[in-house]
Amino acid sequence: MNRLFTLFTLICISITGQAQEKWSLQRCIEYALENNLTIEQAELGLQNADISVTQAKHNRYPTLNASSSLNKNFGRSIDPVTNDFISQSFVGNNISLQSGVTLFNGFRIANSLKQAKIDQVASKYDLDQSKRDISLAVANNYLSGLFADENLAIANTQLETSKEQLVQTEKLINAGLRPANESLDILAQIANNEQQVIAAENSKVIALLGLKRLLRLEPEVDMVLEVPTDVTVESDPDLLTFTDVYNSALQSQPNVKAGDARIESARMGEKISKSGTMPRLTAFGSVQSNYNDQAPLFEDFMDVLVPSDVVINGENAVLSELRSIPTVISEKPYFTQVDENLSYGVGLSLNVPIYNNYTARLGMERAKINILNTENQNAQLKEQLKTTVQQALADAKAAKRRLNATQRSVEASKASFDNADKSFNAGTINTFQYVTLKNALAQAEVNAVIAKYEYLFALKIIDFYMGKPLKL
Repeated sequence: MNRLFTLFTLICISITGQAQEKWSLQRCIEYALENNLTIEQAELGLQNADISVTQAKHNRYPTLNASSSLNKNFGRSIDPVTNDFISQSFVGNNISLQSGVTLFNGFRIANSLKQAKIDQVASKYDLDQSKRDISLAVANNYLSGLFADENLAIANTQLETSKEQLVQTEKLINAGLRPANESLDILAQIANNEQQVIAAENSKVIALLGLKRLLRLEPEVDMVLEVPTDVTVESDPDLLTFTDVYNSALQSQPNVKAGDARIESARMGEKISKSGTMPRLTAFGSVQSNYNDQAPLFEDFMDVLVPSDVVINGENAVLSELRSIPTVISEKPYFTQVDENLSYGVGLSLNVPIYNNYTARLGMERAKINILNTENQNAQLKEQLKTTVQQALADAKAAKRRLNATQRSVEASKASFDNADKSFNAGTINTFQYVTLKNALAQAEVNAVIAKYEYLFALKIIDFYMGKPLKL
């Protein structure tokens, strides 16, 4: 029993350790890249592009197809073996093998392969962009989770401080140094602190749920975020210019490169559409044979029954008599007929388009419009990127100033509260004044935490557009 109890205890400790496993930002990003549905969708798009490239390559090769037909004929019909009209029913079988290859079709095959490869490159960039977008979203939610943790810690500290202050106030009241009603203000403050703890706990749950959604983790997974001991800040927004960040974004953002690739693909589509106005030359070949279950086997029969040297008036007499008998003597074997009836054919086919309801011409017009449309979409993408970079840089600079201001505010509020704490214990200020200054310090600390994480995320946005890895 002792051994079973020890084993059970170890298992529980192991499970608890696994449940409390910490998640770093790097691990969260890697896990999301492996499990996120948006990335899976982009990977499927890339696989589809790979298939298109394979199809375009095989379009250059000859085709090869086999066919066979089996039919039962009644009444007057044509014998597929002799091409004579016959009136008896028979079973016929036709087998064939055909091959064809396009020799020239206005370079459609070559240009289609080039376009497929360009689309494949664009799909790879789309996948890379999806990974970067998910990484940024994970970093945002991760920082929100860290902020929620820190905010909850501040709320719990404030609650404990208020409880300690209640104990101290009750001692002063019991000593006759404070009026009895002053404990009511502390009790109200404790109730307010408890509400703040509940709100902070709820914010933490919501932040973790957002992160779990990106990672496709179940909501009940016990997730503990790893708090970085030393956050490295590599970029100073005050030292960056819009031109530097924007040019880096143009070079590093995969969606920009994907847009450029799609313009090239659209231009290749115009060349493909022109092939509809050019002649098409194809080569083909075939092998076929026929079988008829009523095909007679006269020759073999005659060799057995009729000596070749029996000749009457220059003709074999028995053969002459048998020719007048319409009865089928024997049936040729299947593979004998197939071998005897083999036929071959090769040829060239030339198709010159003259008038096809303006299909080719209108296709060329649509291809030109598609080029203009793709160029317009790419221009809009770059304009949006320009606006986003401007906003990100402005937000980073403002966040830095706001962080510096909140840190100064915390220092001032802390100094003021320290003086208030001494004054309250000395009896020179009342509870209301003490609670007011305590709340001011608490709010300054919360504002500083908010400013810190806003600044960190603003820097991560800048790193994102400059092509730097997302890390803390």
